[in-house]
Amino acid sequence: MDVGTSHKSKPRATASCHPCRTRKVKAIAQAEMITELRGKVNQIREQVGQRLAGRPSFDDLEEEEEAAAMEIVYSALRLGSEDLVWHIVGRIRNGEDVRDLAKDVARDIGIEDDFSV
Repeated sequence: MDVGTSHKSKPRATASCHPCRTRKVKAIAQAEMITELRGKVNQIREQVGQRLAGRPSFDDLEEEEEAAAMEIVYSALRLGSEDLVWHIVGRIRNGEDVRDLAKDVARDIGIEDDFSV
């Protein structure tokens, strides 16, 4: 039996279609943003934990509000629609204050917020 005639070549992998490549790029960008926000949330939680360990009451209301705002924004990024996620990511990249963003997100998704001033 001749080895050259019995061997079939494997089919080459085809490139992904444009929508699939675009979806992958968007998913990677969202994953990076979520990772960054998780890091910031964890950092704020650590600061809150250190302050609570040092004294019995939480004196810095501003940091407590920021931590709660980060939780709302993080939840919206994790559970929101793709349009909502891109809207939030755009506002974050523009440097908008997280508390203002959380107020709008909470209003948009219909939850009560504790940031009303």
